Amino acid sequence: MPKDLVKFGYADAHVRAQGKRRTPHYTITGDGRAALRQWLGEEGPSIAIEVEDLVRVFFADQDNIDQLHAAVARIAANASADRGRLASVAADMDETAIGGRAGINALSIRLVSDIHAAVENWAQWAIAQTADWKSPHQDWDGARQVFQDVIGADADQRETGQGHE
Repeated sequence: MPKDLVKFGYADAHVRAQGKRRTPHYTITGDGRAALRQWLGEEGPSIAIEVEDLVRVFFADQDNIDQLHAAVARIAANASADRGRLASVAADMDETAIGGRAGINALSIRLVSDIHAAVENWAQWAIAQTADWKSPHQDWDGARQVFQDVIGADADQRETGQGHE
């Protein structure tokens, strides 16, 4: 991606020597700063979260319960590992290294960490809920309650004026 920014004139690339290693260093150009400012003023798309194993959960009724359990376990493991990597990034945050961007970086990393925590919590919940399932085809008494909880959470947000425009 940085190479594309250079190609379009939004960044300049310079090679820096670090010991025996040479690494590219990018700086924003005037055109790049103008494009960035324009982009910052635009409205972004809706939130998109990609969890491929959740698609496997969605289609688990086409296979067996072991596949369902394996997909949910992978979701939990991946979310946990990702949170660990985020914690490492946060631990390495040095105000001087990020040029006074600690506040902005903290806002972003908090959202990403919270999303991963929510995914991990969901996976642990799903593991517990499906522990005694014999098949992904069976009826589950908890399904109606989940749908009602989602409807209720939406209604609560509408009542308090949060979430919907």
